[in-house]
Amino acid sequence: MDFFTSLETYLNHDQIELLKKSLNAKSKKGLFLNTFKMSKEEFIKLFPKIKQHPFVENGFIYDINDYDFNRHIFHEMGVYYLQEPSSMIVSSLLGKSQNQYKVLDLCSAPGGKLIQFALNNPQSTIIANDISFTRLQSVVENVERIGLDNVVISNNDFSKIYQKYHEYFDIVILDAPCSGSGMFRKNEEIRNDWNFNKVIRYSNIQKQLIDISHHMLKPGGKLIYSTCSFSFEENEEIVLYALNKYTDFKNIDIEIKDKFYQDYKTKLGFHMFPYLFDGEGQYVAILIKDGNLCFNNTNSHEMKYQDYIYKINHKIKIDDLNIIRYGVKYKKTIKNSKEVIYQYHYCHSLQMNNDFSLFPVIDLSMKQARTYVEGQNIDINHLTNVNNAKYILLTYQNIPLSFAKSANNQLKNIFPKYLKNKNYIF
Repeated sequence: MDFFTSLETYLNHDQIELLKKSLNAKSKKGLFLNTFKMSKEEFIKLFPKIKQHPFVENGFIYDINDYDFNRHIFHEMGVYYLQEPSSMIVSSLLGKSQNQYKVLDLCSAPGGKLIQFALNNPQSTIIANDISFTRLQSVVENVERIGLDNVVISNNDFSKIYQKYHEYFDIVILDAPCSGSGMFRKNEEIRNDWNFNKVIRYSNIQKQLIDISHHMLKPGGKLIYSTCSFSFEENEEIVLYALNKYTDFKNIDIEIKDKFYQDYKTKLGFHMFPYLFDGEGQYVAILIKDGNLCFNNTNSHEMKYQDYIYKINHKIKIDDLNIIRYGVKYKKTIKNSKEVIYQYHYCHSLQMNNDFSLFPVIDLSMKQARTYVEGQNIDINHLTNVNNAKYILLTYQNIPLSFAKSANNQLKNIFPKYLKNKNYIF
């Protein structure tokens, strides 16, 4: 059975033809703005051709011929996260809150849904997990440059440890592994490799992940389920499985917009098909577990691992987890010394109104910033008042760029080696 024949389960001929045509159209790009670093008004002023995402408050859609946001220095500075426009819908459905939610992003890499949720819910604490250590490296890099202080990154197979987290999480984000038909337009290899047996194989995996998620979810907690597949067997069928197996699960009705497609038979979740919306495609549904949530507020927490100290906004259970990053990588301690080495992640977590007074601050010109990210030192003869400070916070347009050390009338370059000489656009 070929791909389009398989969709006849729930789409009619006209819809399938529209989908076929859309898969040959040009892709649109998207980004989610980090308003802790730059306001929407300022961002739009700098990039006037960008368009507001119709369903996501801080989301934008753009044409790559207008802007190369991937190479812009603001990308490395964590001003935004590049995110496919359809997938941006998922976390936005969970809204904004000041509650101290305990959240598990079960299949997190590369981290887009996690980042959006973490920025919208700064009081929450999230475990960003993925079974693939390799894929997790992108999560580490993204969390670091965005400057998130409310994320634990872990590399675990939760099927082996989920019993230790019985009814622990307020929210589980399950962006499930899938056959990937929503990637056809971006990746010809995935398109050529698709077969219906793969759909069934992933459907079985998705059901196992639903079982694990239900076990770990608190009464009153929410499970948000999504895939980038167009197949009924990986989407509505999975939600039906959850509702039929667990009587304490209820479907949350989501307002269906003009650009959403909902199967008229099941009315469970919705699709973002590329023939309806400028994106690659996404399915999303939300389930809630019977009961009422209650919160036990906790304070910020520090943890030492090897020679590093990490800080997180609120303490969260990490039993039996293989931790890759525990909140902000704050500083490195030197054995038998009071000296500490402040870390790049900590620099990016600093916020102008609250934290800039902790260090002397120098706001660099474009020329100075370019010089610094190329790996060179910067002369500061006219700023001798900072020479007594061990660390200087360098900003560009009042946004943290990096730490530097001052010595001999120079800002000594300590920009991470792997980020230097990347031909950033300013």
